[in-house]
Amino acid sequence: MSPLLCAGRKFGQRFVRQPRTSVRRHRPIGILERCENRILLTTTFGMPAASAFITPFDSPTPATSVAPTDGAPPRALAIAPEPGYGSTVVGSTATLTASVQGVPLVIDQLGGLLRHNQFDLGTLGYHSEFDFDSTLPGAQTLSSADSAITVIVNASPGDDPITLGSASAPLSSLATAFTINGHGGSDHLTLDDRADTIARRITVSPKQVTGLGGAISFRGSYDSYLHLQVLAGLANDTLSLVQSFDFTYVPTSLNGGGGVDTLNADAQRTETSVSTTQIKFELLPALELQTFIGLKDIEQVNVTNERGSAVVPLTPIPPINAFAGHSFVDAVVARFQEGDPRASAADYQTTIQWGDGTSSTGLVIQDVNRPGQFVVLGNHRYSAAGHFPITTTIVDTGGRLTYSTSRFTVTTTYVAEEPVATTAQAVVSTPPLVVAGRLDAASDTGLSQQDGITNDNTPTFAGTSAPGAVVRIFRGTDLATRQLIATGFTDANGVWQATVLDPLADGLYHSLVAEATAATDIGLAPATSALASLMVDTAGPTVTNLQFHRLLGQIKVSFQDDRSGLNPSRVADRASYVLTGRGPGSHRNRLFPITAITTTLADSPTGIQVFTLTSNNGRRLQGSRFTFTARADGITDLAGNSLDGEYTGRFPSGNAQPGGHFVVRLQPPRRIVAVSVPQRLIRPSRSWG
Repeated sequence: MSPLLCAGRKFGQRFVRQPRTSVRRHRPIGILERCENRILLTTTFGMPAASAFITPFDSPTPATSVAPTDGAPPRALAIAPEPGYGSTVVGSTATLTASVQGVPLVIDQLGGLLRHNQFDLGTLGYHSEFDFDSTLPGAQTLSSADSAITVIVNASPGDDPITLGSASAPLSSLATAFTINGHGGSDHLTLDDRADTIARRITVSPKQVTGLGGAISFRGSYDSYLHLQVLAGLANDTLSLVQSFDFTYVPTSLNGGGGVDTLNADAQRTETSVSTTQIKFELLPALELQTFIGLKDIEQVNVTNERGSAVVPLTPIPPINAFAGHSFVDAVVARFQEGDPRASAADYQTTIQWGDGTSSTGLVIQDVNRPGQFVVLGNHRYSAAGHFPITTTIVDTGGRLTYSTSRFTVTTTYVAEEPVATTAQAVVSTPPLVVAGRLDAASDTGLSQQDGITNDNTPTFAGTSAPGAVVRIFRGTDLATRQLIATGFTDANGVWQATVLDPLADGLYHSLVAEATAATDIGLAPATSALASLMVDTAGPTVTNLQFHRLLGQIKVSFQDDRSGLNPSRVADRASYVLTGRGPGSHRNRLFPITAITTTLADSPTGIQVFTLTSNNGRRLQGSRFTFTARADGITDLAGNSLDGEYTGRFPSGNAQPGGHFVVRLQPPRRIVAVSVPQRLIRPSRSWG
């Protein structure tokens, strides 16, 4: 920058032209001296030398001042312009003041030097140098690469178009900082970076734009707007803004230009909507508070927002009544309301402090009948009685919504809110002593594990009661005559088992009672519970009769069980029987498959039941000697006892030990002979399975 002169003192043999008055006076300038405060045309502000000092809009003469950096009194260096001109240079600050309304100003650079189109400085048209006073020898120029330079533009009272950058020199090529001051009217500020080929990160606020070379600061006057237009370059630019209702006074439009451009907007708790031409922010329910930012050539819009309304706990929750040692499920521990109608249960995380030193995660459920209301459910089990404070912490984790159009994609991210805590109470009582039980499934033998029929005469009973309780099983209900048959203890989970020590006789037991006594709280009365009837059956079914009709191909065999009754599915299974025979002079047995079985149900489980077995489809059986077998593993009763089938020549069969096959030799016409047949000769019929 060329030397700057202090008005009113001699420097060499040169003169400085003073502002024109009725009489032009030339004063010699000697050595460069400090200008006293009284010489300055406005107040001294005490700011760094690179700061801008704004010329009063209604001042007839430009005025600036500079504060020294060494604490010395202020030194002001100024070039006084020709009358009608509006530019000054003080230190590193250049000030342009408009007096002609509506004359466009364009500032860009050429050859590394700032240039402009002579805004109120004479003939329009670019000059290669930024000349502030053409009457002085040399040129007063500003370098476009000097980041210490600040250029102040004071608009006129009219509607002034001001453009920084141009189609040939993008704004980002200027390191210069700019300050634009409106002065009435409707001024338009255009930041032109269209020719830029480098991706930029541009931040826009109602008072400043950064990311395009130096910082550009601006403001309108108190009674007018300043219109802002940002033209981004050809690369993939990112524009960012924080919603402010101050944009109402700085109408703003953003043009992404070429490339794939992104707008990141912080919505600041406002309702946001995006279209192809604008992004709108409005504060609900005060719809008159709205801000519009014009958009063009923006391909991705990312909105960061908060819900706009905090989570509000609703009316106090009624106390949770529970019993110590007993779990409760889906108890309501909190209710809250959210003002955002788009909020869902998935947006929240909850932690429940149960007041006993434990915590768990709550389940958030949205109330379908009350939009915006939610409940928190929890499951817990208190180990002791007492009153417990329940604290539920609710965290709005935010969320993300994305939608796309043919021209752009909008992603709205809701940031996490501060946690909100709500309280409830749990009243935990000592539960009344209860006991429940039944025959243990492992002891319930035979066809079903639920019918109380068993061939185990020392069965085990199982059930639940209070932890640490003593459980006794009695036969009979009279306290004076009842018989203790089993004793057990509950574990920490309240589960007990009690096994009969002295074998029970076969029979049906009706009056079985489980009684529990608390081990620690002697004030609790014993609890009793009637158990289901128990049938003990350790005897197997027997064969009571057999008839052989060779000509009809039939065998009629009778079975009887003394207690639980036959297992109908097994006794009617053809695989449970084997019939073989051979003719005279033959030493080879022939298998006669059982082709059909019929029966008539007995009147009671212990009655005799006759089964008619048909072989050879009811035709005559060829042969003179036959062997018939009823398999022990096929004929069983409901308790699971196998056939007691050993035959010694008399009916009923058996030796009082379940598990023996019934095997006889049949010699027509009616002779039945007991035989002892090795197991290997009892071959299954081809129809088995």
